[in-house]
Amino acid sequence: MGKPRIFTFGETVLDILFKNDKVFSSMPGGAMLNTAVNLARLNQEVFLISEAGDDLCGGFILNFLKENRINTDFFTLHNGEKTSIAIASLDKSNEAFYNFYTSKGIKKDREAPNFSANDLLLFGSFYSLREENRSNIVKIVKAAKEAGAIVVYDPNIREAHCPLSEQEYSYLLENIAFSDIIRASNEDIMNVFGIKGSLEVFRQLNELGAKNLFYTFGSIGAWFINEKIDFFSPSKPIIPISSVGAGDTFNAGILFGIAQSIEEESSLENLLAKKALKIMRFAIEMATVVCLSLENYIPENFAKKSINF
Repeated sequence: MGKPRIFTFGETVLDILFKNDKVFSSMPGGAMLNTAVNLARLNQEVFLISEAGDDLCGGFILNFLKENRINTDFFTLHNGEKTSIAIASLDKSNEAFYNFYTSKGIKKDREAPNFSANDLLLFGSFYSLREENRSNIVKIVKAAKEAGAIVVYDPNIREAHCPLSEQEYSYLLENIAFSDIIRASNEDIMNVFGIKGSLEVFRQLNELGAKNLFYTFGSIGAWFINEKIDFFSPSKPIIPISSVGAGDTFNAGILFGIAQSIEEESSLENLLAKKALKIMRFAIEMATVVCLSLENYIPENFAKKSINF
């Protein structure tokens, strides 16, 4: 098998940041784009499976992806559609609260990538719960599983998405059952299930089919939990500039750590037993760096120092 490839699958948006009722930043965003940029800066072969409108914003985003060495073979600009926009308003603690303006044009059927056994696929966010995206979500996730790739799911359910409809909730449960690893924040879990204790969260998700959980709790820290082990790593105390992109960067740290270690271990279970704590600490370090910047991704100089995981 060759070097692991990483695929991120979900919505692409233009992020516009407000503070004190004024725009002070805009950049390409969306959870899967942010993760892909971080991975590309860590010198990983990464593909973004997504789309944007064939408009000024979409062209800007496509150029940005190419400049950041992200494979765009599965990135589509849809004729006649507008690029989706996410408005992030930062509070006094620089925590972000979101409003979404989503293009809901008809999405064409996608061809699934030719996955290999040591590839990784990250999918999630509300994009994966929308009816118009569902057939493509199921097709691509099943193709990854059938090839033996590692499937990671990030629910990323914001308060603006809730309450979920009965159909959306059923899709979320199906996504959990599809996945080898869940990466969820306390915000996700509170918004959907109304619980927050790490062991209680794992028991709930485990009953739904989840085997491995990375659970982040903002400034407190993060846990890795499965049926055999339970690790906690604290966050570093900081005064954040912006929390936008922090969770996506944490995801990139997990994917990077697994990709760097996968060829050394005979199974994902063995890999996580030996490396989960190291991977989680690295992911926290990456997320911390992003919180100290206005960008959604790690800076190039940090990435260069981190490649030798």
